[in-house]
Amino acid sequence: MSANDHDSEVTATEMVITCRTAGCPHDGVPFTARMYPRPNPPVWAAVCAVCDQMVPDIVPAP
Repeated sequence: MSANDHDSEVTATEMVITCRTAGCPHDGVPFTARMYPRPNPPVWAAVCAVCDQMVPDIVPAP
């Protein structure tokens, strides 16, 4: 499968992203975002826009 084939099959998913970095002003503050799964693990990956650290807490939105 080429990269273009993968892109045409993927749809966005509403996810809740919560930074857990100690000292970050957004530590514990959930944000909802539309995300696309990555073709390789980790499937869901995000970086906090405030502290620039990887966000470990990514779950589907209710």
